[in-house]
Amino acid sequence: MLAGLTTLKPFPDWTPQDWLTGDVIFTAAYISFRKESAYARSCYGNYIETEDEQCTVFTTPLIASRKDVRAACPFPEDICSGSAVEFDTGRMNSDKHFGMNAKPENQIGMRKVMTCAPFPLEDFSTPWTLEKKPALEAYMPLIVPNDTYKYYYLGTGLDYGFSLSDYTWALSNISLSLHTQPYDLQYEHPIIPSNYS
Repeated sequence: MLAGLTTLKPFPDWTPQDWLTGDVIFTAAYISFRKESAYARSCYGNYIETEDEQCTVFTTPLIASRKDVRAACPFPEDICSGSAVEFDTGRMNSDKHFGMNAKPENQIGMRKVMTCAPFPLEDFSTPWTLEKKPALEAYMPLIVPNDTYKYYYLGTGLDYGFSLSDYTWALSNISLSLHTQPYDLQYEHPIIPSNYS
């Protein structure tokens, strides 16, 4: 019944049977999503160890991470202006932690370590300038004449893993006036080297 059913088939070409099958698949996916959302809210929301059978479906109900509030500064030359905090998941297994059943030789391991530290951000920025550097439009919601810009150099600017610019991000006087909060919180995706093991 599902043979040949694909979203790559233009919708105008769908037969009544295609629409009926598509509706069944959508309904099943929606019911599954509702069940999974309820499970996540009940068992993961404010996780407390429980004997509730509903929360023992997966072998690992919680991936606990180690927190070190006295971590070393992750940057060279001790540029941190305060103490760092580090979160470490430890080694996770695709079968045990994520439920991806596979033979031992096909399983993968993963570990995530994240260190957060304050440092003098302005030491890594340019003065305000009229210069429009390459890829500025990727960072600015609005580019207006005679606006001034500040560029921050904390590593290459990336977009979906591709190098976008030699600066990490940029601000403009207009972008600052559009903010409703006294600060901005952003993250940057790391690039994992091909020789990572």
